[in-house]
Amino acid sequence: MRKIYQAANLFEAQILRDRLEAAHLRAEVFNAHAHSAAGALPVTEIYPEVWILEDNDWDLALRVLGEYQAELQAGNQCERRCQKCGEMVPGNFASCWNCGTELAEDC
Repeated sequence: MRKIYQAANLFEAQILRDRLEAAHLRAEVFNAHAHSAAGALPVTEIYPEVWILEDNDWDLALRVLGEYQAELQAGNQCERRCQKCGEMVPGNFASCWNCGTELAEDC
């Protein structure tokens, strides 16, 4: 078992775990509820972590992680303003994260 990623939040960790499992790799998220210990533990100890269960899957897991990070980077480079509520929305979103309005075009 090896840690492959320390996520900024639980949502991000779950997305990566799901992508790993879609590639037929067994993975788990640890520290899913550690945020409740904020203040009692160092902040770096409460971030969710994604671990792959089989060491032999490491190379493929790194490729899946690289693809995920490339998509995040591409989405973060292009933001749009929602025409309904005015919030900035990452380029990889199909609808506004704030009000749910569907966005007309992708970046």
